[in-house]
Amino acid sequence: MKHFKYFLTITCTSFTLVILINTILIQFCLSNLTLQSNEVLEIFIICLLIAGISVGMDFIPYFSDHLMISSYFIMIGVASGAEYILNQSFYWSDFFVEVCFLTLVYLGVWFCLYLEDDKKIQSINEEIEKRNQK
Repeated sequence: MKHFKYFLTITCTSFTLVILINTILIQFCLSNLTLQSNEVLEIFIICLLIAGISVGMDFIPYFSDHLMISSYFIMIGVASGAEYILNQSFYWSDFFVEVCFLTLVYLGVWFCLYLEDDKKIQSINEEIEKRNQK
């Protein structure tokens, strides 16, 4: 259940942040996306794939010990690979811009996971305090 909740949190948070960043970039005429339904679906599938691979890597001991850094490289690899497959081109300048924005998304997702874990820790501590008072 823990992995499923992480999967949902990662997918939903990353999708929301990617759509939000793309909307801001489109508003300031800094992106060639139009966020048509096929582009939104592609973004969702990429976010779903990244989340699935990241959560799946948590079951492998080496990757679970280094989950934060390995999931970052998974995200960069999957997003860059999808960009290459969908656009049939690769430009280093686009890659570096993509890495910058994906890093923002990555930090946002980990921040949300941190908030969720902190909330769980607080509820567990409250429950322990209640039991100790009895």
